[in-house]
Amino acid sequence: ATVFCIAPVGAGMSGHSDTTDTKHTTTKFISGSVDNHIKLWDLQTGQCLRTFRGHFDSVESVAAIDEDKFISGSSDNTIKLWNW
Repeated sequence: ATVFCIAPVGAGMSGHSDTTDTKHTTTKFISGSVDNHIKLWDLQTGQCLRTFRGHFDSVESVAAIDEDKFISGSSDNTIKLWNW
């Protein structure tokens, strides 16, 4: 499935149970979900590049810091810093 950055939050991307938040940089797109996972997508191809696991409850927010890092917030009361 092709993933577009204009997809509404909760649209249900392939590979997620129910998307809760999405953010993008110039070449990458990150999405968080109620499945506790974060996915990194390639904007050119729509392919999932990586799945990040580490939260124990829904990922409620994601924010790109720069081209190499992002943060996520979860219902498990944690905020995590990730390298992609």
